[in-house]
Amino acid sequence: MNKAREYIFFAGLAFLTAFPPIARGAVRLWSETIVFSVMAVLIFIRLRDLRPLSIPFVRPVLVFLFLASVSAVTSIYRYESVYALTMLILYAAFYCTLVDRYSIGLRRFITGLTITVGTGLSAFALMQYFGLFPHQWWMPKMFVASTYVNHNHFAGYLELVIPVALAVLVSKKDMKPVLRLAVLGASALMVAAFLLAQSRGAWIALSVSLSLFCLVLSGQRLLSRRIGLTVIAVFLLVLNVLYFKGSGVLERITTISDVKGDASLSTRVKIWQGTLSMIRHNPLTGTGIGTFETAFPAYTPGGFAGRANAAHNDYLETGAEMGVAAALVVIWLIAAVVCLGISMRGDIIIVGLTAGIFSVSLHNIVDFNFHIPANMILFVMYTALIAGEKKRRETCCGKKTT
Repeated sequence: MNKAREYIFFAGLAFLTAFPPIARGAVRLWSETIVFSVMAVLIFIRLRDLRPLSIPFVRPVLVFLFLASVSAVTSIYRYESVYALTMLILYAAFYCTLVDRYSIGLRRFITGLTITVGTGLSAFALMQYFGLFPHQWWMPKMFVASTYVNHNHFAGYLELVIPVALAVLVSKKDMKPVLRLAVLGASALMVAAFLLAQSRGAWIALSVSLSLFCLVLSGQRLLSRRIGLTVIAVFLLVLNVLYFKGSGVLERITTISDVKGDASLSTRVKIWQGTLSMIRHNPLTGTGIGTFETAFPAYTPGGFAGRANAAHNDYLETGAEMGVAAALVVIWLIAAVVCLGISMRGDIIIVGLTAGIFSVSLHNIVDFNFHIPANMILFVMYTALIAGEKKRRETCCGKKTT
């Protein structure tokens, strides 16, 4: 029976790693239903073995769930809030399940499968770019989006995967040449697709993340590996920029600093103004988790005539929906996870996971990757792997996990 449970668990984990990004980020109701049903099954089959109070960060997670529940009770639209709260509870329970089940083997399984899926999506994106496959669900077509609806969210997914691929590439001295070449090729494909996605927020976030973590790790004995990581990343970026210079990538790079002339940014600023107004009027409990799209029209700023389905800043949106305290808890949790990852800088795979988390968290200042199930699931997995490694080390040393 235990073997059957393990088989179901790993099969479900593989499904949750591969299916959501393939199913356009799992942003449609049918794909969300499938994804969260599978997640619920995995949580259920591990439920009797779960020891939640021994899991790192469980207390602030419970505080966040409490604040989300309060916002749901006072929500302006209960149906949306109950649905969003249910998903949030599943994410939290899934995190606890992975941390409790953590092992080096589980980490290898998730990272290996993630790199494989990321490579496949990137290859598909490049084939779209060269006209071998259509892309009818995202316009303009010059922005590569692979199976995703939005090119920014495809870039957000690759932000999570690329640092891990580079970490694997430089972490193992005894890696077989064929496997090393395969990981190098996978990294090149993903960087190429990442550039062609032309998400400037993602470009900046990943560049800052990789630069910061190379700086943090510069004092380690594995300095040569860190230099190798930097050289490889820069080489791949420069090579792909030069190769795809006719695609508009270079033009897109040169417009990063054109703040006043950027229609996309000016639209975001208007949405942020309306979101801040929502926060000012509902600072304690917000309008209710999951109600941003419903509530925003009442706070629409002058000069904005469009429809906002998201705040394009996940932290502001959290504050608007659940109150200022909830937004502060989210920021604290991300900072705590990043600091934990940095504290384990001797483990290059943990560094790669942390770099991915830090990058997509920065990107979410101007986007909403946390609302894309495919990206959020991977984010939760990464966080669980970092927390699980902390718990494993403390257990081995005979310390109590807090």
